[in-house]
Amino acid sequence: LSAAVAGTVIAGGICAGSLIWQWRTGIRRYIFWAALLLIPLPLTVHALTWSTLLASAGILPGLLAPQQSVHPWLISWLVESIAFLPLGICLSTLAFELVDPDRIEAARVLCPDPRVFSRIVLPLASPLLFAGAGFLFVFCLIDYTIPSIYAANVYPFEIFAEFSTSYFPAAAFLLALPILVVTVALVLLSQRPLKSVIQDSMWTRREWQPEFLLPGWFVAAQRAALGIFFLQAVLVIAVLVVLAGTSADLATTLLLAGPDSLTTVAVCLGATALSLPIALALASRLVEKRRISSAWWIAATIPLAIPPPLIGISMIGFWNTPGAISLFGTLAMPVFAVMFRFLPLAALIIAAQLRAVNPLLF
Repeated sequence: LSAAVAGTVIAGGICAGSLIWQWRTGIRRYIFWAALLLIPLPLTVHALTWSTLLASAGILPGLLAPQQSVHPWLISWLVESIAFLPLGICLSTLAFELVDPDRIEAARVLCPDPRVFSRIVLPLASPLLFAGAGFLFVFCLIDYTIPSIYAANVYPFEIFAEFSTSYFPAAAFLLALPILVVTVALVLLSQRPLKSVIQDSMWTRREWQPEFLLPGWFVAAQRAALGIFFLQAVLVIAVLVVLAGTSADLATTLLLAGPDSLTTVAVCLGATALSLPIALALASRLVEKRRISSAWWIAATIPLAIPPPLIGISMIGFWNTPGAISLFGTLAMPVFAVMFRFLPLAALIIAAQLRAVNPLLF
């Protein structure tokens, strides 16, 4: 399932991203930011959207269909692929943006556009595309949100179920070892292209207008991928508006969810405040061209490979032991869990920004 989702998402990302990459003028250049805005949308919202639509069509259990008529793995692949498509589009667009335009312009003097795209653009963008596919595979492998909704049994859920029944952190860790071996290996392989991209990025870039003339079948694939992205955005908004009901129902829902919303905001603000200083210090080590920086890269990316249930279980096991600081059951536990999970992403973003600053300014 993870391999199918990662392959589908990166293929769709290459198609849509290569089209967005060529659009430099007008309102079309803002499509990348629209995709970026959809990335933080919870997976449960995507599942809710497509469950509502498929139930109304009689495909999933609902008023019109008492039994599910589609395989849980198939529907999990479909919804998860659509949910991760904005991330794939952003990763692919960034990969194309980092291709040196001077090489493209030189190649276009000698070769037709399809050959330039296949022999120059794709090979130069491939390191970051492969890294993106690796991280997408890891994200899908350690998450059980969408598969569990559609009754598809995946391995990460077994870790959570084991701890729920035994309340023994060591048993959950041993059960997680097989998935950790896979995810750690993939993260280590995927972080090498990211390291080279961040450390070898150019200080100045020159704008250029690609306007590639590509084969008709690939243009159709580009438009189809972008169309699916727009359809997803419209359907998510439409279903949420319909399910919200009247303005009175919406007000009641927001009022009842007020305490939970404030708790969520407090956890995010606390995790952000604690993460940024650490991420800044870690990012300054990542951009150094020294041998020790490889160790810092491993330390920065390994947390991405740990399944979320294992992070929560480790927090419970550590803060619920005799003699430990009494943080068990407090708001500090989710703050630390969120900080640990997303600190690597903050460090990578800051490292990329640090390398984008021209050293001559100093």
